Amino acid sequence: MTRQVLLVSKERAGAHRTIAQALRHAVDGALIRLAAGTYEEELLITSLVTLAAEAEAGSVRIHAPSEPVDKGVIDTRAAEIVSM
Repeated sequence: MTRQVLLVSKERAGAHRTIAQALRHAVDGALIRLAAGTYEEELLITSLVTLAAEAEAGSVRIHAPSEPVDKGVIDTRAAEIVSM
C-alpha cells in the first residue's frame, strides 16, 4: 500500500493552499509536506498524520492569526508531533 503524500504550498500548482485544507483530505498515515514559509492557521488534527517541512528545520512556521487564551495554535486529537 502506498502512503498518501499531500503538499501544502501557497504558490505551486496542484498543491493545497492551507494546512487545514490538506488535513481535511488526509487519511490516517498520510504525510503532509509543507513548503517553506509562515502559515497563519489554527489547526485541529484528528487523524494520524505526519507534518514535515520540505526544506531544513525551521523553514516552516505555523502561527495562529488570533490565539485564544485557552487554546494554542495546534489542537491534536490523534496525531504524533515531530519537530519541523
